[in-house]
Amino acid sequence: ASAPCLPPPPVLPRPDAPLEVWYIGDSLLQFIEVSLGTELDQPELFANHFDWHYSTGLSRPDYFDWPGRMRARLDTGAPAAIVVLFGGNDGQSLAVDGKALSPSSEAWLAEYTRRVEEFGGLLSSTGAQVYWIGLPVMRSRTMGARAQTMNAAYSAAASRSADIDFIETWDLFADAQGRYTQYLTEADGSRRVARLNDGVHFSRGGTRQLARELGTVFESRW
Repeated sequence: ASAPCLPPPPVLPRPDAPLEVWYIGDSLLQFIEVSLGTELDQPELFANHFDWHYSTGLSRPDYFDWPGRMRARLDTGAPAAIVVLFGGNDGQSLAVDGKALSPSSEAWLAEYTRRVEEFGGLLSSTGAQVYWIGLPVMRSRTMGARAQTMNAAYSAAASRSADIDFIETWDLFADAQGRYTQYLTEADGSRRVARLNDGVHFSRGGTRQLARELGTVFESRW
């Protein structure tokens, strides 16, 4: 019997041939560029490129068209990985066939999941591995409930595609009871600020934690 056809193993990065990684998303990505340089064990193995824009996502392509933007970018390059982090602005009504879908409805979740899957397929179409970072726990209960809905969409898309990995951050930034906290406790017992005062965005300390998590994920593949 013939052996199964297996994909080739990922190319190992070297300092003279670093892996090209694109980071795309909204303002949740601010500060992470510096943190990647300080928290990754071997930052020289990665060539990072950032493209983030305030108040963007998949809910309002009339305001900012992420699929259109990425089609144009992918026509000019093929990164090894694409890291996606947005959603903080997506908890709003979706316009579909002249109707407005409420973010609390099943129809909204089905449409948003469809957009996530379609966008993930576009990002991976040139061979990139997509890492979709989930939204962290939010201080506002309303925003937290919507963030969990969007995380369900990201997780569902990842479960149906070998080219998309979902990186869960909810518990990473929650306290021992799973609630919002502005602080994180280090291994040595010290505490540092992880979230900004708005209860949504990461502080520089928070992006350090996120960079460490990404380093662990990258290490498992490369």
